[in-house]
Amino acid sequence: MPISADLTMIARNRSRSALSERACPAQPPPTTHNGGPPLDDQVPPWGNNGIGNYFDWKRAHQKAWKTVSTGTVLRRLKLAEACGLTYEEYTRVLLDTGRYLEPADTELIAKIIARR
Repeated sequence: MPISADLTMIARNRSRSALSERACPAQPPPTTHNGGPPLDDQVPPWGNNGIGNYFDWKRAHQKAWKTVSTGTVLRRLKLAEACGLTYEEYTRVLLDTGRYLEPADTELIAKIIARR
């Protein structure tokens, strides 16, 4: 048998053994296994500590950050830029306190900028 035929046969045997190793895991799954992914690895959106009032907070967050009109967004953006804040920071303060920040509110603006 020529050397090239021997190398071809060795390569075939190696590829067959590699395929059989991939196809057959070291330990077969139990008979009740459906072949799906493990469910323990998935963390629900509310975390591992129980559901609590997750959906109440989610609804309140959606209500607070609902889509506002273009004019309102532009007004808030203009005021935020005058204060040196981002739109999100400015809107967060507005939703938390109920008041519009002005550039004269230097202490509060400095605290917000320091938290970045």
